[in-house]
Amino acid sequence: TSKIIDVCLTSAATTAYLAQHYMRLTPGEKSLIFTASCGALYPAYGAPIYTAAKHGVLGLMRAMAPRLWRNDKVRVNAVLPGTVKTNLHTEESWKQFPEEYFTPVEKIVEAVLILLDGTETGKAIECNGQNHYYREQYEYCDDAMRAVMSSTDVGS
Repeated sequence: TSKIIDVCLTSAATTAYLAQHYMRLTPGEKSLIFTASCGALYPAYGAPIYTAAKHGVLGLMRAMAPRLWRNDKVRVNAVLPGTVKTNLHTEESWKQFPEEYFTPVEKIVEAVLILLDGTETGKAIECNGQNHYYREQYEYCDDAMRAVMSSTDVGS
């Protein structure tokens, strides 16, 4: 359980803060792109800790993006790949899924290039099959919640 959180979330946070340090030393605009997962949006019922960790990566990106842009001119975004054939499963186990369920690596690269070439920060692109979708942050439930959450931005 803790290994999943370490690999999926803690390593993303550690890498982001290390990158922030070095990006501050570099002039001009920079870009940091997290790799989350479709599990950042949807529950992986058989892997709740993985789901929680990937939700955490998306939340980390959304929480870091405004401040890193404002203070350091670092755009922070995320890609959320769908199912990609990897060696995590056997070829036999992959055969239970139709081919159109898989997301080619090239589609993920395309999304990364969109984010690298863009001007926005705080964006999440979900990649599924041959398609990609922008996934917006939830709206605040009311002005009081917006005020409370905005008050957590207390400096650099």
